This record gives sequence, structure tokens and C-alpha cells, in this order.
Amino acid sequence: MSAPAESQPVARAGPCVITADLAAEDRRFRAALSSERKTTIARQLGVSLVALDSIGMGSADYDDLKGLRAGGDGWKGDCPRVVSSFPECDATGAVVGICFRADDGREGSPSGKVGARRGLIIPSTLPTRPDPVLLVEGPSGVAACETLGLASVGRPSNSSGGKFIAQLLARREALERA
Repeated sequence: MSAPAESQPVARAGPCVITADLAAEDRRFRAALSSERKTTIARQLGVSLVALDSIGMGSADYDDLKGLRAGGDGWKGDCPRVVSSFPECDATGAVVGICFRADDGREGSPSGKVGARRGLIIPSTLPTRPDPVLLVEGPSGVAACETLGLASVGRPSNSSGGKFIAQLLARREALERA
């Protein structure tokens, strides 16, 4: 994959948009991940440590979440203290968002007010895996496929990511469960 593109400020009328360097945040979260946390999450999900490495798992804390104005279902008034992080990319591999998953299963992401948008979970092994590519939902689905040696790409939900998927897999055979 190509190197992630630098984030560019967004000029809009109306509310101020602060653009975060999501690729730099992702690198920082990966560096913050302890081997103990990664092992615990691998056991909980029933996936390999290598699978979590291939999808770029990291760790973010409460201050990171607040800095990125992150939110998710059930987060208002009860923001997690620590979450697992997974970079979400566009079809070129540039980090455009980050998926956060709390230990209790609640998911969230950075606010669009920091320049984030939803993207795909693209494992580092995708270019070397044979077709077909399975289209699954989220990082845990991709980690499960990675553990089994299957090519996959994760989308943020069952109805999103279509444009990026079409661009990324233009020359590949893909399967999606209806």
C-alpha cells in the first residue's frame, strides 16, 4: 500500500473544523499497545496475535478520545477509559478514521469535526492473500479471517464503505454475505 496521505485542513463556512493527523494518532496508539492488552483481546476474540498486528491494533485512553472528540453508542456521560483502536483507511491505504472498541463491546470513532470519516479495515496481508476477498463487518471480523488465513476487508457497517471497496477491489473477486 502507498504511504498515508497527510491530512489537509478543511475550509468550510460554519463551525470550525480542527483537522487531526489521524495517521500520526494511529502510529501513537499502536506504540501505546501493551503486549498484555493485545494478548487479552486476542483471547477474548479467539484470534491470533499476528491477526491483530495485521489490522494495526493500538490502544487509546480517555484523553485521546476526548482530544479526537470521539463518541459512540452509550458513550455520552460514560466515555470508556481505555479502548482498542484500529485504523480505517481509504482505498489507497491512507488513514481516514479510527475505529475504537471498548472492553465492554461499545464502539466509537473520532468526530467528523476533527476531519475523520469512516473507512475500511485493510489487513497488511491483503495483497498477498488469494481471492476471493471476504467483505466482513469491523475489525473483529477481519481478525477472524486473518486467523484462518482468508483474504478479507472490513467495512464500518453492512451498508457503508461501498465506494472504497469498489476502488480497492476493482481487480479482485469479492464475496459478501447478503
